[in-house]
Amino acid sequence: MAESVANKKRALQESQTTQALSSTSSADLGRGGDVGPAHDVKREPTVIVIPRVFVYLAAAACLALVAVLGVELFSSSQHSDEKAALDSADPSESPNAGRVVAQIRSSVRAQWIGLAPGEKRLPVSTPLTLSEGVAELLMNEGAHLVLEAPCVFELTGDNAVLLKSGKLVANVPPSASGFEVVTGNARIIDIGTEFGVIAKPDGTMRADVFQGEIQLAHPQSERSGDSPQSLFAGQAVEADASGRLTVGEAYELSFVRLDEYAAMRDAEHSAEARWTAYTHKMRRDPGLLAYYSFDPEDRGDGRARNTAGQTHGRFGAVLGDGRAFTRPTPSVDRFGRSGRAFSFDHRQAQALYIDDWPDVGALDALTISCWFRLNTEHAPWSLLLAQWHDDGSDEQGRYGFHLSVRDASRTNTGPHGSTAGLQAHLSSDGHTENESTWYLKDEPRSGGETTAQDGWVHVVLTIDCDGGFVRLFKNGQEIDTNGVRYLPPHLPAVSQPLVIGGKASLRGIDLVRLIGNSNLDAFFAGEIDDVALFSRVLSPNEVIDMFTAGHTPSKTRSP
Repeated sequence: MAESVANKKRALQESQTTQALSSTSSADLGRGGDVGPAHDVKREPTVIVIPRVFVYLAAAACLALVAVLGVELFSSSQHSDEKAALDSADPSESPNAGRVVAQIRSSVRAQWIGLAPGEKRLPVSTPLTLSEGVAELLMNEGAHLVLEAPCVFELTGDNAVLLKSGKLVANVPPSASGFEVVTGNARIIDIGTEFGVIAKPDGTMRADVFQGEIQLAHPQSERSGDSPQSLFAGQAVEADASGRLTVGEAYELSFVRLDEYAAMRDAEHSAEARWTAYTHKMRRDPGLLAYYSFDPEDRGDGRARNTAGQTHGRFGAVLGDGRAFTRPTPSVDRFGRSGRAFSFDHRQAQALYIDDWPDVGALDALTISCWFRLNTEHAPWSLLLAQWHDDGSDEQGRYGFHLSVRDASRTNTGPHGSTAGLQAHLSSDGHTENESTWYLKDEPRSGGETTAQDGWVHVVLTIDCDGGFVRLFKNGQEIDTNGVRYLPPHLPAVSQPLVIGGKASLRGIDLVRLIGNSNLDAFFAGEIDDVALFSRVLSPNEVIDMFTAGHTPSKTRSP
């Protein structure tokens, strides 16, 4: 009760004081604000009470203002940093740097520079070097590339390559038409094709078209507006360092194409692939005079084509002439592939002859190689290959060389001993009993004469006039050697054609006169495949390599 009275009393005093201040203030304003000493009044402090909610709102507003100012300052700083980074960046760097544009599908003994071990993905705009081996790439747009070491290149997009030096073959499907290869002085534009490019460090280049069409232009032709030049299958073009072009003929053996690469890749697991890879390499040998695979793709116009690199387009083997010879029949080869060897029937005088074969009289060396399988029913004397002159007069008119198989019914028991089995014979002047005539045979060192039970046999004959040696090899092994005391400086000059499966001197005889004639004994009975002739002497190691590359398990024929 006392507390209530005190509160009321305090309130009344405050009310009186407020009235007095209000009255004084009005008077002062009316008098100009001068207050005399007679009117001094004791003043109490004024207390202003602000609601708590307004305090909180004011604090929040201050915090929001600070946050906004902080964001603006941070954004300004970040923008400055980004601008500085852009200003310092390399303007030539592609925004797609590192993007994968191709894959390594497979390789053979490949070594890379600029690529991590085991990495298969190839990025754009990255200099790469294939320092060893061969590699197959698949571009994003579908183009297949085969690269040969040493090769320095850069993938510039999903469908484009910068070839700085090295060899490249492109197989381009329709989906990747427009694929480009750029060298230092040329731009090759694909029109759905297969082509090869060689770029050299000296700035020269060569492009060969194997299928389809390409267009050739200067690297800056898009800017200059120059029209590209078209090249078609079978054509090639060379460009010197200044860009001057020379058009010529395409040469496929300058490159490892996709079929050869596939054979190289599969050689360890396939006898067929191993031989295919070997023959591609052999065809590049400058000493190879002729090679006849007898494959369907290497036959046409009544001939078996010669596919040796140095003499391609020449020395085609005529498949019978309808007069002295009839055409042999395509047969199964030693790998079991149909139509890739020739079967010869001696009763039908079947043979091949090379009518434009060069005169070997200018050569001082010769190597003959072939694979054959003898029929169980064969002539007593079966000629594999011969270039022989026989005018029917006397021994003076018989000279040349031949490689044949004889059985026991036609053995030679003269001064040279028995010649049953595999036999090689050369005579330079027709005198069979002097030192200018020699025989090589496969018995007795080979363990017996060659028969049909041997299956496929590889035979090699080497003639070295300079060294004075002739050698005969069977299945990679040397079976007879003759160190001839007198061997002419050159092979005998024979004007007759080279004949496979028959006797050269019979070509001028009508076929009707041959049938039923004893001359049919000279024709081969069985299969012959992969005939090769060299103008040099293969070493024993090279002979072993050839046999190893082409050997496949023998398939014994039934009688």
